Amino acid sequence: HKSLILKSSKEKINKIILIGGNINSQDSPFKNILAALDKLKLKINIITTQKRLNFKSKSQKTFEHYLKKTKIEYSIFEKYNQAERFIIKNSDSRKTIIFSLNCNWKIKDKIIKHFPYLFNYHNASLKKYRGAACQSWGLIMREKICELNIHKINKQLDDGDILLSKKVNINNLKTLDQIYNKISLYEKNFFKKFFYLFFSNNLTIKKSDYENSYYYPKLNQKKDSFINWNWSIKDIESFTRAFDDP
Repeated sequence: HKSLILKSSKEKINKIILIGGNINSQDSPFKNILAALDKLKLKINIITTQKRLNFKSKSQKTFEHYLKKTKIEYSIFEKYNQAERFIIKNSDSRKTIIFSLNCNWKIKDKIIKHFPYLFNYHNASLKKYRGAACQSWGLIMREKICELNIHKINKQLDDGDILLSKKVNINNLKTLDQIYNKISLYEKNFFKKFFYLFFSNNLTIKKSDYENSYYYPKLNQKKDSFINWNWSIKDIESFTRAFDDP
């Protein structure tokens, strides 16, 4: 099934809103999606929270320092309803793409109904790892492959139809930092391919299959990292690596 959005309507798009932020202690995924957007001549607006701005960055002191260096406009909201009102008031739904990247908010009906070009980036298998802390959970499960996915946003979390997917080999990678570095190597071209297919009206919709999928919660190092010393050595090793920086 091809994208149902007409090419003629896409020619009017002049703006993209990125909601969320980088992974703690990384420059991704914003570094890579911004690089992919470099020549598309879209106005870029970033919507984030102060908590996310305070995250450490790989190349700068914090995510806020990183954004200031890029000189891209960003807006700070602590509550979803404030961000929602701002987006609807200041954006033409026919001319705006909205992209969620590590967004802590659940996108609600008003945005879903108003904006047809509404997407989420998820750097893990949507069949196996919906939700949060996916790479940490993957380390615990000793996964050898992870996925990059862009999917449409609907009323459920990480549930919409998949528009682009790529498998990444993470076999023998032992830490979160190693995994994120490997993922980052592929992100720029992954985003570039998505925007090329989107604007050329060649995205293929893959119906989501979540019958046996799991939704994983966030992990909190202070309350979730207690070791059961009755576990096997391999399980203890995988578990401790999952709580490593970042």
